[in-house]
This record gives sequence, structure tokens and C-alpha cells, in this order.
Amino acid sequence: FADNPTAQKCRIFGEFTLVRDNANQLATALEQSGLPANYVAGQQLRQFNLSEVAWPFSEAIELTVTPARALRSHTSKQLDMASNPRGVAIIIVTEPDLYLEADRFGSIFQQLLFTPTIHRGLTRDQIVDVLTAVAKSKEKYKADAFIMMFIGHGVNESIIGCSAQPPAPSDELPIRDIVTMFSDRNSRALRQKTKLFVFNCCREKEAQAAKVKPGAIAVNVANNKCVN
Repeated sequence: FADNPTAQKCRIFGEFTLVRDNANQLATALEQSGLPANYVAGQQLRQFNLSEVAWPFSEAIELTVTPARALRSHTSKQLDMASNPRGVAIIIVTEPDLYLEADRFGSIFQQLLFTPTIHRGLTRDQIVDVLTAVAKSKEKYKADAFIMMFIGHGVNESIIGCSAQPPAPSDELPIRDIVTMFSDRNSRALRQKTKLFVFNCCREKEAQAAKVKPGAIAVNVANNKCVN
């Protein structure tokens, strides 16, 4: 690698273009180099990566979603999104430090014409109950799409309910089992509906990843609530 200038350039270019703001900085440097060829290269890089400046940090919950200029749902027979509301968005959050994050996504989904419902501090069994109520509902689902989002701890390709730490195997709920609950075979209410699953959690195979460090978050098992 040290004797290969081409490989070095590819590595540098790859690192700079991996993050959009880095690509923006590289394009600016090329354009300001004073060389016509570099200026053209900077313009081409912007077309390749659509660079933009990173958002400034903010604790605000309300993030404005810019409406689309045109809805193209009717061009697809597989993913119809023409209903209003478009569907239900279930957000499950088990980490108290991320409660505001759940509120933020609730706001975003609402602006995307979904009806959000946020569940905080649920145990593994309570999570199963909430999801089963939707998947096994006998009522007709009067919308085109469904979103399920989990925010919290995870390990071994499973999510972890709000319970004692370190979690016992009985506290874990495999991601695959959640997705299977909403298959066309297991969920008639959502058959042939667009379904989106978002898991904002760790997936590594070390159980230590889900342990709470000293001085971090304690857990109140008596009332099934995570507390500071």
C-alpha cells in the first residue's frame, strides 16, 4: 500500500466521499485550487455525492419534513401509499435517555401522514402483546402501510425489553420473530401491505453490550419502568 500511489489516492478519495460533509469539503478544496481541471473534478464530485453541510446539533423535537412536490405512489402496483393516513407507526423505546428521540420520530412519522403511537419502558412480554394486537387484529387495516420502530438495547440479533440488567435470555426477543409475526401468513390484517421495520439498537453477539455500566441507568422491575 505504501508503494502504491493509486491505492493511496483511492483510499483518500473513499474516506472523503464516505461522509457527505467530507465530500463537500473535498469538492470545495478542488474548486479553490486554482486549477481548471480540479474545478471540473469538484463539480463532478458534487453531482456524484450531492454534498451538503451537516445539520447543526439540536435538541428540538420538531424537525420539519419538506413535502414532496409530487406523489408517485400510483406508479407502483406493489407499494401503494395513497391512503390518508398512510398507516400506523408503532414506536417502542426502552432507553430513557432516548425518549426524546422517540418523540422526534413520532413527529416525523406524523408529518409523513402516519398515525404514531409511542410505547415507553415495555418489558419483552409487553412488547409481544403490543405487536400481537396489531398483527392478529381481526379488524380490517384501513391504510396502505405499517411501521414498527424499536429504540433501545439489543444483542444477538434480538431486542431487549425493559427489565433487569444484565438481561436474561427470556428478556430477549429475536428480530426475526418480530418480522415473522407480520408475514402474510401470520398477519391477515396486514397481508399485502407495505411494512417497514426499524431497529435502532446493537446487534452484536456479546451479552456485555447490553449491560448497564455503574452510575448509568438503573431499572425498576416492580413497575416495569426504566428509571434514572
